[in-house]
Amino acid sequence: MKKILVLLGILVFCGVASASQMNTGCGLGTMLLGDKKDTKLMQILITCTNGTTTNQSIGITLDIDAFKCKKTSSWASNKTVEEFVQANMDSIVRDVAQGEGDTITSIAQILEIEDVDTFAHKLQDNFALIFPSKDVEFAYVAEAIVVISHS
Repeated sequence: MKKILVLLGILVFCGVASASQMNTGCGLGTMLLGDKKDTKLMQILITCTNGTTTNQSIGITLDIDAFKCKKTSSWASNKTVEEFVQANMDSIVRDVAQGEGDTITSIAQILEIEDVDTFAHKLQDNFALIFPSKDVEFAYVAEAIVVISHS
């Protein structure tokens, strides 16, 4: 009876994990069966294989191409924004307050935003949200800028 419950639990977990159409993750299952994602059963099998062999976690962490695991470009650009904000906090405060400046242009380039003027005005309009206090941490500022850029 315990084996049946454990198996049922695994199937439910894998079914929930693969509920999103064509979103099976990465790992050994994706590497071996990734081109066969056309049925729900195959999606569940791929997701279970990726999850139970733990190579999905390793593949994402180490950015391993063989497992078809890639960090998203947005993750990389968000990290770059955070580093940029940390290094240029005083200039960013000034430029966001003015609604223009080199730091805003640089952040727009990092985030691949084409309409810099609209982005600058969005930041200026949300100045109080980005900088809620004079002691705000750079990580909060970077996250707020990224969130506003996607709104």
